[in-house]
Amino acid sequence: MNEMKGKTFLIQREKNVVKVVVNRPEKQNVFKAAMWMELANIIKEIEGDPDVKVIVITGAGEKSFVAGADISEMTEDYPPHVNGKMISPVASAMRVVEDVRKVVIAMINGYAIGGGCEIAIACDLRIAADSAQIGITSAKIGICLGFESIKRLVDLVGPSKAKDILFTGRLVSAREALSIGLVDYVVPKKELEPFTMEFARGIIQNAPLSVLGAKKTINILSRNYNMREIEDESRISKECFLSEDFKEGVRAFLEKREPQFKGK
Repeated sequence: MNEMKGKTFLIQREKNVVKVVVNRPEKQNVFKAAMWMELANIIKEIEGDPDVKVIVITGAGEKSFVAGADISEMTEDYPPHVNGKMISPVASAMRVVEDVRKVVIAMINGYAIGGGCEIAIACDLRIAADSAQIGITSAKIGICLGFESIKRLVDLVGPSKAKDILFTGRLVSAREALSIGLVDYVVPKKELEPFTMEFARGIIQNAPLSVLGAKKTINILSRNYNMREIEDESRISKECFLSEDFKEGVRAFLEKREPQFKGK
């Protein structure tokens, strides 16, 4: 069954597996701001279907899983503020992906950059095509990822590799991603979908309460930090968005030139 959700997502169902396809291949599947909550709402809707056991998130086309956020939208007041407080649609959507009572698999068919990498690491498992490239290029435009996304990255690859990825902004090959724990499986691109679907069917054969109990327990263990010990976990990210360097990074990206950062 294929169903269109607006124009930006395709919902494809095969028995107990639902595939959520980011459908902007002409734009490398980059996320416009409104798409984060659209994705969250789709996941919540799927959560209400007891017949669905596994959600697979992927990108349309041959090139990209999700190649980040739409930087052209970052020229105004970004991210949005409500009652003077900065809100993050990305963080909100990623919590939904992480906590949904289904197994969520990222089927990484190409570039997973910035927000695309955040989606992938919020999923329970990551299966990548051998041609995929993954990275977080936020340092190139003056952004600092939110606390939760960085925590997920550190949990997967460790502090040193997380710093490597975030400090350099480089793209990691699928093979390197596998070697550092950023993805769980790498397969030839032509085998990506059949491998992923067969993998999902293997999960479905197991006891649902056992699988979801394990997911919930692991998520609780991974969050074993005391937020009260953090004075303001959003402060660092907020300071980046309010900086001159962020505005310069966005301008440079859109003008296709090297940014001239000043550290303020």
